[in-house]
Amino acid sequence: MAHFRLIHLSTRIFVFILLLCTFIFAAYAVMQNMLTVQSIEIHPKAMVSLPLIQTAGPITGDYDGTVTLQRVFNGVYSDTVTVSNTLDLGYIDLALHLEQSGNVVNGFVTLDRTLVFTEEHKIMATPVGPPVGQGTPTPVAQEMAIGPKMQPGKFDGTTLLLESQPFTMTLSEEIRINGESISPARTVIRQFRLITTNVQGDGATLTGEYRETIWGYAAYPTTVIGTFTLQRPVFGVVADPEDTPTPMPGNNKVFLPLVTR
Repeated sequence: MAHFRLIHLSTRIFVFILLLCTFIFAAYAVMQNMLTVQSIEIHPKAMVSLPLIQTAGPITGDYDGTVTLQRVFNGVYSDTVTVSNTLDLGYIDLALHLEQSGNVVNGFVTLDRTLVFTEEHKIMATPVGPPVGQGTPTPVAQEMAIGPKMQPGKFDGTTLLLESQPFTMTLSEEIRINGESISPARTVIRQFRLITTNVQGDGATLTGEYRETIWGYAAYPTTVIGTFTLQRPVFGVVADPEDTPTPMPGNNKVFLPLVTR
């Protein structure tokens, strides 16, 4: 089990490092005005969307979707930077558990649908499933690993603003020989923000702008800008089959851009 967890963590760190390199190389190339973008698609990812079904309810539940990366700049995500010329920098998967109370929205990153975030916290959660039948044990709370938590966000009925807590990611561990450190641990600090005025289906679909800043990898903070779409499944409602896209093979693969000068 420990070996499996090590492999799983190594996979997340490897994907993050590739993504981080993309951000840095793209920022450098844009400044030099010598950017050529090519895309390497290991497998085509199906943009499978859940049916947009009108349902009553606040911004509460499990959301998942993708972030399409479009631009990189030197600075932090709160800087006033508009996206004029967008680039094809690939996408990342994003999944959130959100809970709205009044105009406050809390939540955290769920790890079962994304490889670019690592475990930050553990919580107690009760598995959700079909009603328990006779002789079937009642589900009990279990320890669950989650990613970064969201700071208390705001939704005024029109605009939704969510910011993650800053979180540290270790890129490489310290190397010691004979008790002496020959290579210190390498870490970066990450934080992202979601903002949207496009809330559809009474909170079932969220579409807006994604920004993430990384500190500690380069001399200056680096920020990536993109657009996100997150959807929440709606149960107990029969959707029109024509509104449900047909899944395509390979939708669990990773897609990364290749940036060359």
